[in-house]
Amino acid sequence: MRILIVKTTSLGDIIQSLPVATFFHQKFPEAKIDWVVEKPFEELLEAHPSICQVIPVEIRKWKKNFLKHRQALKKTFEALRKNQYDLLIDLQGNIKSGIITKCAYAKEKIGTTFLSAPEWPNAFFLTHRYSLNKKDPIALQYLSLVQNHFSMKPSPVEMNLSFKISSENEAWIAALHREGKKMMVCPGSHWENKKLSLPTWIELLKKEAAQENPFFYFVWGSEKERQEGAALHSQFPKSSILLPKMSLPVWQRLMSKMDLIYTVDSCALHLAATTKTPTCSFFGPSSAAIYRPPGKSHQS
Repeated sequence: MRILIVKTTSLGDIIQSLPVATFFHQKFPEAKIDWVVEKPFEELLEAHPSICQVIPVEIRKWKKNFLKHRQALKKTFEALRKNQYDLLIDLQGNIKSGIITKCAYAKEKIGTTFLSAPEWPNAFFLTHRYSLNKKDPIALQYLSLVQNHFSMKPSPVEMNLSFKISSENEAWIAALHREGKKMMVCPGSHWENKKLSLPTWIELLKKEAAQENPFFYFVWGSEKERQEGAALHSQFPKSSILLPKMSLPVWQRLMSKMDLIYTVDSCALHLAATTKTPTCSFFGPSSAAIYRPPGKSHQS
């Protein structure tokens, strides 16, 4: 069986849809799973152990100047039509993904109903349409599309991915090991209203330090977050490290070595959910009931 997943953006949504690939791998162990994604997120999916081929697109760039990028667009759609798929699942649900779905060869094309789709014209390009329960956790909403197709009750799948990384990165992660409890702290987010203040983090982590005597691993993405991480590190100079910027596969593998991950509602939380590491997350304007990873080991 050959399967194509269409989920092009954004990073957090792509990570939350990874359980769909796990579901297919468990149900059809010999299946070849391909994925269409925006090029900036190609690296993560290429490191996924169950994905055979990643087909990158650059729709945001193409639509700014169609004529300039027509050759790249042609090459991408030729790659799409190269394979005959048994099953295509459109998890994006908008017009742009609908065009991709239309151009790909697949016996069955699965997605949402007109009412459930983020952009209703997407449903025109499908052969099978299923409604979503928007009150379900987001990862379960993605899963429900394929589980409903196979007449299964929507339910979470157990995640314990191990993304492929180089032997050098494996050695680097091993060198970071510390005895005792290891806690990763990921305070960053692109959205300021999702973040906790620096004094709040300091107070929280000092209480953890007094109770658990952990070693903290501070993660950052932007320069501002690096400065905030450095400020946190300065509070625990002998029992913490300010990590360098990491690729997503390396970050995910390091997460799997932790005993607990503190984070806000961000990419870090969703990436942590692909491992068995427990999380404690903080939510601002978004709903923890929808965006918190399922399971008792994930507190919010």
